[in-house]
Amino acid sequence: MNGFELKFKARLKKISEELNDIENFLRDNGIDIPNQNIPLKPDEKIRIPRRYIRTVHYFEQKYKLYDLLEDEVLVKNISYALQASDLFNYILNRFNIRLSVGKVFYKFAIINIFSIIESLLYGIANKCHSYCMVNNRVCKNNDSCNFYLKKANKYPFEKLLYTLSQKGLIRMPPELQNKLLKIKALRDNIHLWDVKNKDYFNDDYNLDNYNFLIKLLNILKKDLNKALENFEHNRNNNCNKR
Repeated sequence: MNGFELKFKARLKKISEELNDIENFLRDNGIDIPNQNIPLKPDEKIRIPRRYIRTVHYFEQKYKLYDLLEDEVLVKNISYALQASDLFNYILNRFNIRLSVGKVFYKFAIINIFSIIESLLYGIANKCHSYCMVNNRVCKNNDSCNFYLKKANKYPFEKLLYTLSQKGLIRMPPELQNKLLKIKALRDNIHLWDVKNKDYFNDDYNLDNYNFLIKLLNILKKDLNKALENFEHNRNNNCNKR
């Protein structure tokens, strides 16, 4: 282990001890945390380190979101969710969150990343669909056109993956698609009243599934723009829109 890594871990240990001491200090002085707390102004609270959470502009440029999507609101919402993923990343890499609350925290981190992937894919489908509109009506050649995509909300997620794969807009082997669909089932447990099992017994809310989504998102970041560019080039050269 490098010397700087040892120093880094030693400093983290001191910070952890200090955070515990602060909370014990409050308890010793009669503060019933977390039911009670000392009111703090924004500049009196602990700050997330500068530059750990990247800017909206960074994500817009890094993912080329305005090239991928034509909906500015969606671009901004994806960028905000990517910022939230930086916060999840910071907490997961700096804090030891145990027991049931650790699984629930992984659940929220997984939901956030999955939602970003889902939004990118549905956003691309909508962009491709809008090209096929003529005077607010779908092109008459849609049934026979290999480049036609329906409006995004017409596709269940599994069908969307299949359609985008068939049209070359994503390159995702079946095993990756199958794993993504399994994780979608985890994401769909967002409604607590409708969850059949106790979340803290679900071992699928874990680092492996979280890391899988992060890696898949990085693959899409590299592939989506080129794939969409090729699709649009072929479509524009073979389109008989009317």
